[in-house]
Amino acid sequence: MTKEFEEALKQAFQKASAAQDKALEATAAGDQESSKHWCSEYGRYCELFGRVLGISEEKFNELVNAFRENQNKSE
Repeated sequence: MTKEFEEALKQAFQKASAAQDKALEATAAGDQESSKHWCSEYGRYCELFGRVLGISEEKFNELVNAFRENQNKSE
């Protein structure tokens, strides 16, 4: 894997993770419209990045969750 690809992958995970965070924050705040928007964005990222990587949306979602777990461990 090239350094450029690794960086692009990290950015994809960060973008998807941020959308997931915003969806959770909106849900916790009771903001259904914002929650729906960010859940939709997260789904769009899973579809887009999964297609680019040649993997399923579910697999990309698993990778994002693993990325989030690793981020939490390193904090």
